[in-house]
Amino acid sequence: MPGQPNFPLLSIDCSPVVQTDVAGIPSSLVIDRAAGMILKTTITVSGGFGALFNGKTWTARFFAESLEPGPNALISSVSGVFAGMPGNVPVTTPVVSGGALPADGLYRVSVVITVASAGPTTAFNEGPIVEITTP
Repeated sequence: MPGQPNFPLLSIDCSPVVQTDVAGIPSSLVIDRAAGMILKTTITVSGGFGALFNGKTWTARFFAESLEPGPNALISSVSGVFAGMPGNVPVTTPVVSGGALPADGLYRVSVVITVASAGPTTAFNEGPIVEITTP
């Protein structure tokens, strides 16, 4: 989904969230609470003015949004600094496990990207629906 700003000369976007097991292998969508998961996205800055993002701090916040009665939760947050823009920034979380995962149930994983000191700048996307279980 395109983020904001979204102009021909300057835009930000991010790819859908990809979920893998702790070894980095795309895994089943049933997540063992004890084993956890790793989440990935790619931030894309494009346009002739993309260099304006260089030196700015980005933050990727990953959420688990309940699809049934259950809690929504911020499950991971990763930050970095843009360099070499326009271009792509791959984002990978540390292992998300244990207490970071909400109660057992079905969740849609999503990501929100924000950029510090860049005015109203954000991008977001969704990922897989996962089932978190305690075997």
